[in-house]
Amino acid sequence: MRGLENRYWEPAQLLCIGSIDQLVSFLHPRQSSYRPPTDPSWSSIPFYVVGQATATVLAAIGQIYGHTDYTPSIIRGESSGTGERLAQFIRDQPGEKPKRLLYLTGDKNRDTVPTILREAGIELVSLTVYETQNSHTFEEDLEKALRVSPLGTQSCYCARTPFTLSYLVSNRWWIIHFAPSAAEFVTPILNKHLQPSDSLRKIAAIGPVTASFLRNELNMHVDVISPKPTAQDLVAAIGLYDKSGV
Repeated sequence: MRGLENRYWEPAQLLCIGSIDQLVSFLHPRQSSYRPPTDPSWSSIPFYVVGQATATVLAAIGQIYGHTDYTPSIIRGESSGTGERLAQFIRDQPGEKPKRLLYLTGDKNRDTVPTILREAGIELVSLTVYETQNSHTFEEDLEKALRVSPLGTQSCYCARTPFTLSYLVSNRWWIIHFAPSAAEFVTPILNKHLQPSDSLRKIAAIGPVTASFLRNELNMHVDVISPKPTAQDLVAAIGLYDKSGV
């Protein structure tokens, strides 16, 4: 990301954030070695985010590193929940539309956001700042989780594969998917160790994008979709499903 602070952006233009970890790593050395700028301040540039977690981290940058001209102060779109809704929010906001957006994204990015924004006449500069890699120990981790006593509660979360497997005291398996790419990777392994037709095996998804992939690409029945892409909303939705006795 070297040189981006001078390359693209003017005070009237905006910055679209897709990876908060990469942004923080970019800002950290600049915050700690701050000198009064000769270029436009980033504090006047809106940062668009897809969720509350990203907005919270952005807002904390000034508290952690101090307020400088690299500190985000205008944060928008945190209630969007999905990239599609965020793009629509940017497109439909009142007043003058942004002319150019920097879009920090990963290697598994869909074309929904670029399509919506470009059709609205907004130039999008995409920059891939991280790559998704599957866990080499996922099958081993799964086997360990399956060896747990049926009377206990076990959760298996692989650090490099966004997937959770929980065995509840009700003898019901909840398989929770957090991303389409991870679902595609883990499904053949899950089918190897779990019976796909098992009525106690339930599927949950963190949001509508992942749920659509599970249904349309992997032919899965999705029992629960989180209304918002947060752990709290997901757990609450699963709890409601369990209480319903379905």
